[in-house]
Amino acid sequence: MKLLVQECWKLNLDWDTPVPSSIAQQFEQFCNELPHLEQIKIPRYVGMNSESHVTLIGFSDASEKCYGAAVYIRVSSDEHSSGSVHLLASKSRVAPLKKTSLARLELCASLLLASLIDLIRETLSKRCKINNIYAFSDATVALSWLHSPAYKYHTFVANRITEINSKLSAEHWYHIKGRENPADIISRPVTPKELLERKLWFNAPQWTTHPISRWPITPFQVNAHNENFEEAKITVLAVETSVSDAQHPIDILAERSSSWSKLLRTIVYMLRFSKRLKSRGSITVSDLDFAETYIIRYVQNKHFSQDIHALKNNKPCSKSILKLNPFLADDIIRIGGRLSNSQLNFGQKHPIILPSKDRITQLIVDYYHITNLHTGPALLLALLRQKFWIIAARNLVRQRVHKCNICFRTNPQSTFPQMGELPAFRVAQVKAFVHTAVDYMGPFFVTHIRRRGIKSHKAYVCIFTCMTTKAVHLELVSDLSSDLFLAAFLRLSARKGPVSLIYSDGATTFFGAKRKLDELYTLIQSNAHKNFIENRLAEHRIQFKHSPPYGPHFNGLSEINVCCVKTHLYKVVGTQILTYEELNTIIIQIENLLNSRPLCILSSDPSDLSALTPNHFLNLTPAKYLPVEDLTDIPDSRLSRYQLLTKITCSFWKRWSQEYLTSLQHRQKWNTPSNPVSLGAVVVIKDSNVHPLCWPLGVIEELYPGKDSIIRAVKVRTRSGSYIRPVVRICPLPSQ
Repeated sequence: MKLLVQECWKLNLDWDTPVPSSIAQQFEQFCNELPHLEQIKIPRYVGMNSESHVTLIGFSDASEKCYGAAVYIRVSSDEHSSGSVHLLASKSRVAPLKKTSLARLELCASLLLASLIDLIRETLSKRCKINNIYAFSDATVALSWLHSPAYKYHTFVANRITEINSKLSAEHWYHIKGRENPADIISRPVTPKELLERKLWFNAPQWTTHPISRWPITPFQVNAHNENFEEAKITVLAVETSVSDAQHPIDILAERSSSWSKLLRTIVYMLRFSKRLKSRGSITVSDLDFAETYIIRYVQNKHFSQDIHALKNNKPCSKSILKLNPFLADDIIRIGGRLSNSQLNFGQKHPIILPSKDRITQLIVDYYHITNLHTGPALLLALLRQKFWIIAARNLVRQRVHKCNICFRTNPQSTFPQMGELPAFRVAQVKAFVHTAVDYMGPFFVTHIRRRGIKSHKAYVCIFTCMTTKAVHLELVSDLSSDLFLAAFLRLSARKGPVSLIYSDGATTFFGAKRKLDELYTLIQSNAHKNFIENRLAEHRIQFKHSPPYGPHFNGLSEINVCCVKTHLYKVVGTQILTYEELNTIIIQIENLLNSRPLCILSSDPSDLSALTPNHFLNLTPAKYLPVEDLTDIPDSRLSRYQLLTKITCSFWKRWSQEYLTSLQHRQKWNTPSNPVSLGAVVVIKDSNVHPLCWPLGVIEELYPGKDSIIRAVKVRTRSGSYIRPVVRICPLPSQ
């Protein structure tokens, strides 16, 4: 099991990521064979009493995958008699991910055995006397190390030799053949079923039950063939060479540090280690000042080396700092300035010059920004200039403040992708309300009849908007249930004709209606309805499309009409409570008013035709979606009444194409592409009901690009679940 967990760790698998099939098969085999372990019987009594002769026998072994140790207890009447041997304890470890030689792993197995024997000896010594201890290993190199002085080897080997000898001296260690080593089963794991067949694991070698004098063991002898000379210490003469491309340790530490104070403390310990700083113990103020001076000198030598050389030789500096009248003080470039006669202290009169394009300068700006309660760019710049003068500081300060996550969360900025192309149902010449958008508004309070004491109840207005002609159809409903929405939809279909597409937001009312319609179509397509009626209904199946939650701009036509209806309704009704019929009369009048709005800009020329309105497409439309033939070039006297009506309708659609459709070319907003969001990005999810600091954090786990490959909706995983949100409702953190 440990090896399977290590394999998952090597693959960098998350806790909810499916494992590869090879690992899954091994785990299933392990689980299927677990019931075989019920056949294993281990005696709880080993025959030990106060007069018994007790011997501890340990075995260790290692492989490239894992290593381990096992300890057995031998109980007999005396040293010269046979005894019984029982498995007492064992431990195992997986090999580290870093490549390690087999000899070192064998030494780690010996250390594990020595620690296990030491623990057992301490535990059993309170109950009985342990007469002898024997430790066996089949690794001659590890045994040679244990029987040699520790100082001859590298630190890794030397430390483990010392620790092993402190727990179990070298005289207790012996060599054993690999086929007689019970610990071999630990280094080469087996399945539960195979474990039942390994008698050597439960009983140890057969000769351990014989008298100790008859054991096939001899004291281990160290020779040149057993030693591993690769682990011996070698004296190397180090020659310092300068490599221009190598990165300085201070730059490496600055890249890895998240704050200026952490970098200062790290440099203090580095200077102490290199003997440049003599202090010891806890870090003091003088230590931090010394480290700060050391870092500033390095940064200035890195960016202003030519200017330092010029100042030392009394020559003019570069143009970038010449206006600051710089001078050297303790090998640090400071501003000469014009405030020498002021009462400010020396650091404020002569700030330290720093470059803007350096990681250390960024850490200093972030430190002042955080310690001064996340102040704004102007005050932060003033505080910085009391000690440091950063070249082009204003842009750097603004940039660092903009990248502060805490400041960003107080005023998150969304990403606005470029406005997409109009969908096909917005620009298709089809009958009004074939493509329909729907939305709700309300509630409004109404009564059934006008009598004293009658309680009012809520009512809502269901707004159907034609996405081709912008015509509006209003229906008054008593509640937001799916049944009443279906009833309003049936009234629309009966009055305006068939509908092929309904576009709505993610409200539960519409989702419930969609489920009921799906059940209806399942019934229609069943084998019991294979007739003429079923086929005709299937041809006119209504398609539902939903916009992402919290994305009202995806259904903009309905939202605009909601605003228009509210404007007229509140101006006419005010706070009065009307009856159901009175309110229904008013909204029908508002419907007629909205359908009389011109679709295009009105012309001031009196000879032009009247403005094109949605009513032109509602009142004079043939039964079919489109006219069958074009009759615009045929004189009216040669047309029948039906053909004349068709020609009038064709003229409206021609004007719709020439006047209204072309006006939809330009984008009102979101004209420039924005930075696209990416998978795994950490974002703040906007919620209009709470303060921005309480907006939840999430991680983008799925993208939904449009036909133009621009991402306008994503799936975000939060601690409470996964949600689909439009891109304009998420704010990527700036520090990524």
